[in-house]
Amino acid sequence: MKKHLTIVIKLGTSSIVDERTHEPKISILSTIVETTVALRKDGHKVIIVSSGAIGVGLRRMDMEKRPKNNLPQNQALAAIGQCRLMTLWDNLFTHLRQPVAQILLTRNDIADRTQYLNAQNTFFELLSMGVIPIVNENDTLAVTEIKFGDNDTLSAITAGMVQADYLFLMTDVDCLYESNPRTNPDARAIEVVEDIAALEADVSSPGSALGTGGMSTKIVAARLATSAGVTTVITRSSQPGNISSILRYAETEKAARASATSSKAATPTAATAMSTTNDQGTAAVPTNGTDTTSPNTAISKPQRPLLAARNSYNALSSPSALAYNLATPSAFASFPSPSTIPNTPSPNSTSTSTTITSAGSTPTLPHLPPPLHTRFLPAPHAIRDRSFWLLHGIAPHGTVFIDPGAHRALLDKAGLLPVGVVDVEGSFAQQEAVRLVVVSRGGVAAATTLVGGAAGVGAVDGQPETPVTPDADVILAGGAVPQRVPVVGGAVEAGKEVGRAVVNYSSNEIGRVKGLQSTEISGVLGYADSEYVALRENIAFFGRVGGTGTSGS
Repeated sequence: MKKHLTIVIKLGTSSIVDERTHEPKISILSTIVETTVALRKDGHKVIIVSSGAIGVGLRRMDMEKRPKNNLPQNQALAAIGQCRLMTLWDNLFTHLRQPVAQILLTRNDIADRTQYLNAQNTFFELLSMGVIPIVNENDTLAVTEIKFGDNDTLSAITAGMVQADYLFLMTDVDCLYESNPRTNPDARAIEVVEDIAALEADVSSPGSALGTGGMSTKIVAARLATSAGVTTVITRSSQPGNISSILRYAETEKAARASATSSKAATPTAATAMSTTNDQGTAAVPTNGTDTTSPNTAISKPQRPLLAARNSYNALSSPSALAYNLATPSAFASFPSPSTIPNTPSPNSTSTSTTITSAGSTPTLPHLPPPLHTRFLPAPHAIRDRSFWLLHGIAPHGTVFIDPGAHRALLDKAGLLPVGVVDVEGSFAQQEAVRLVVVSRGGVAAATTLVGGAAGVGAVDGQPETPVTPDADVILAGGAVPQRVPVVGGAVEAGKEVGRAVVNYSSNEIGRVKGLQSTEISGVLGYADSEYVALRENIAFFGRVGGTGTSGS
């Protein structure tokens, strides 16, 4: 039986309206509509995350630029533009008799567990009815404290909430590159990312004047979505018909990868591992011509198909051919596989491509050259349900620093006791979310680190600014905010955010009982609501992408 997929497609403002005139890009929107309807007819469930309300509002009010530092005016423009944006979508889908629904969200809407489940149930019901939900952030109400930040993050949270199979982040470039292709004609395209921690790509693109995102926000969104088990794709929005082609290619590769893994498990010999080829016909183990970015990561140079073969394949991606593409595997039988195409660069492009994989993986050999894109493979152990909500549905209000022993106990499913708490930061109340940061108890005069993994500098208690280079593992999805960790009494030597928790005590109460036994809580506070600072069911950990570690709670 053919697998039916759940697919989330995110469109930025620059994909919907012209950056200069603010007129809707009807041709792109029409192709998106034809593409999604074709996917629906093939049995797939589709959600669109659509930016553009403020851009459409600018056109309606004949304003040239998005207002700067004027929140009420931007909120008013969003209110004006959102109804016209939905009217535009509804009119286009009506031509193909496809019902749509509008869903507007802020982070506050899903911070409460009951509301999160209500939103999730609404999505599931709409999809079961054959409706295409169109999601946007509720910019009319949203302020900094309750915003998702950008629609890349919103689309990733939506994909995790509905347990989607694919998230497509549509943008103005074909894929990620190792350097800027606009200034470097030899820039190498990154087509497959298995280990985001090892990713080295150019993210200098800041996004359009109308939008709020850029390439860096898409990588953050990819990290969030892949941790939830969602395959994430970055590809060009001006060619939305490629979505169908990429889906077919990715599903073919996934099946071949699973088959190869089963075969390798049956005969796990060194000779077999050395002969394994990846999805472009090159060795999956480090060889001459292979760059190594870390002990666990290899970047190999895959073969590129001839331009004619890729163009012929893309011809089948036109909207009129979409349903036939997805339903008829034999339609592709006449195309050569990568193994039969000479390793000759495209005559019209000097860019080459790379594949970022984890060492020991078993890439595969699909039969078709795909449209150019970057595909982030999902984490092997998905974070879902309550753990996903704890990590990405609630904004943290502070930080609780725990020692390595407490961290190990939490991984063994124990609750967080006060004896394992080293310090607290921020002001938060009972039953609010906090970051969990693992620190050592070494005696250090002063140290500065960043929660969330963003590099930076800072000064604490009059000490000089000190550069900080965090582990790539802790660059977190879901809006983890970079901030300094103050050193209190020399307790904090270094910090790494590992998860989130909903606590039973306020920041002031935890600060008073930190390091104590649970039996001492009542004597210090005069009461003891719980022996735990946080119950284990209210704690979740970020999965480590591309490596070992916990995933979820």
